[in-house]
Amino acid sequence: MPQGVSSHIFDSMIPKSLLSKILVPIFPIAIITGNLYLFNTTKNKIEAFTIQPPFLSFDFTNSYLSNKDSRIGHLLDRNPYTTWTKLRHSNREEDFFLELRQTHHLKENKPEISKWKTLHVVGCKQTLEKLKLGLILRESIDMDKELRMPKDRILGERVLNFSESKHFKIPLESYYRPEASLEFPQKMFIWTVNGTWITKGQSYPNEKKGFCLEDIWLSED
Repeated sequence: MPQGVSSHIFDSMIPKSLLSKILVPIFPIAIITGNLYLFNTTKNKIEAFTIQPPFLSFDFTNSYLSNKDSRIGHLLDRNPYTTWTKLRHSNREEDFFLELRQTHHLKENKPEISKWKTLHVVGCKQTLEKLKLGLILRESIDMDKELRMPKDRILGERVLNFSESKHFKIPLESYYRPEASLEFPQKMFIWTVNGTWITKGQSYPNEKKGFCLEDIWLSED
């Protein structure tokens, strides 16, 4: 069939007046739908950011290779149903490393000391082992101006015995009190922790032994 005849038949099947009536409401509906999707997506990202800022987290055991549900990011989501368990040997002295929160935040474009007071570490119900926890101040640097790794300052270490408690609350003031800052990143740090399970010479990590944590976070109370 000639191309012109096919086009003529198509035009006769859908009158231009009807076609325009169909298309006119589609555009605003598409725009409204797109805006709603963008709003909901942005809102979800903001809510997630307030719980879990985009800081660094490392599982030096790569335990997710043994169990996909054992991910280090689960320690930062404040969800007791998601956990991290050591299932493999670490390739470093520590088993994990987590950046938690900044010592300061911006208020009216000026640094203000954040009110973090307590470090919380929560073990799983079956966890009975001991965890050596290190508290670190990680230097905040302007990566656009300084091409180097931030310096770490070790504040102290504690051994947490989960056979005695499942929820440890560690006061931050006894280790460090943030100082006033005039501008970023002056006197600004990231509260950071690392952790090493005390395995007592075991030849391999055992999931049943309970090298398992639920959450680690900072609070203002």
